[in-house]
Amino acid sequence: MKNTEKLVVFMREKKGEIVKVAGTKFGELHFTEEDAEELLGLSEDTAEEIYVRIKKEVDLFDTDGFSSGTCPFCYIVSDNCNICKYGERHKKCLTFDSDYQKLFAEFMRRNVYFDEILPNDFYKGLIKEIEKQVDM
Repeated sequence: MKNTEKLVVFMREKKGEIVKVAGTKFGELHFTEEDAEELLGLSEDTAEEIYVRIKKEVDLFDTDGFSSGTCPFCYIVSDNCNICKYGERHKKCLTFDSDYQKLFAEFMRRNVYFDEILPNDFYKGLIKEIEKQVDM
């Protein structure tokens, strides 16, 4: 499996967890086919660097929920939201009417926290599954 594909699988699985809790509409707020196309368009070297950084973030810092540490798009732009294509499609995460804020509001309405649906164990298990697919 190519590194670009690993990133897409990673994001699709995160989206799947959102869909379980809030439905398809809210999953689409997080990750779309256009987002997948952006990741698939990365060079393999860039995708590998991003994937390795996400793995380190999950392993070393026990990252959970939604954070820049588990967002390939944040790595693409080195956390510079002003040049983020994902931010253009979904609005910058921290703007009040962004897709991220809509997700946050929906989860708060349901009394669910991001770290409950995307705990560190989820990320570690997901990375382990992706690595198994690489070894096949």
